[in-house]
Amino acid sequence: FQHYGELINTSHHLVEHAAGLAMFLGVLIFVLARFRSFGLWVFVAGLFLLIWHSWPVAANHTWLAAWLLVPIVLFTHTWWRSELYARYLQLTFGLVMVVAALQKVIAGTYFDGSYIAWMSYNGSATEQALAFLCSGSDICGWFVVVGYVAVLWQLAVGIFLLWGLKHWLIIAIEVGFLLGVGLYADEMNFQVLNLALLCIAFGFGMTRWLASLCIFFLVLDVLTLSFILEMFYAIFN
Repeated sequence: FQHYGELINTSHHLVEHAAGLAMFLGVLIFVLARFRSFGLWVFVAGLFLLIWHSWPVAANHTWLAAWLLVPIVLFTHTWWRSELYARYLQLTFGLVMVVAALQKVIAGTYFDGSYIAWMSYNGSATEQALAFLCSGSDICGWFVVVGYVAVLWQLAVGIFLLWGLKHWLIIAIEVGFLLGVGLYADEMNFQVLNLALLCIAFGFGMTRWLASLCIFFLVLDVLTLSFILEMFYAIFN
């Protein structure tokens, strides 16, 4: 319901509402252990309805969420303890990260600094956070460095996930990348889903402090960090 204001003004908003309601009810039903499997099917049905209705314009995050969540219904009540599902998450995340990194390599816009420069001068408030590295609207060496770091970091995360390494340092590198990307792009909702699924993938569960942090990120996502920064600038400038 983050884009509720946009959906209600569309001619097909009833489909989006129905899909969102189905997913919300699925989560509520899932809490009841007796009806847990039914709740999962309701949630997945809502997700499929949303994707079916808007598949031509569905974001890549939406498709990835479907790939990560739909297989849940194939497992038992304790799918979160399934080693097979955990490995599936690692392989899926890893493959997506590696392919995304290779896509950036082929495009070349990260390595010449042009993409970081464009985002720094034309992006949202958070995406312009790196504009101070270079003067004016030029492409300097720092943008090139940032581009290399971003691609190599993403590639390393993908390889570590495919490899199935569970060392705390490796996990910190992966979580750090997700949080960094989420803050830079001002999109934390999908990163919260990624963090929750990584908790399953690595079998360490979600601690209370991490759950509290995820709730904070969701609230931040609704308000948007860009809005908070722009309001801060308006007050103090």
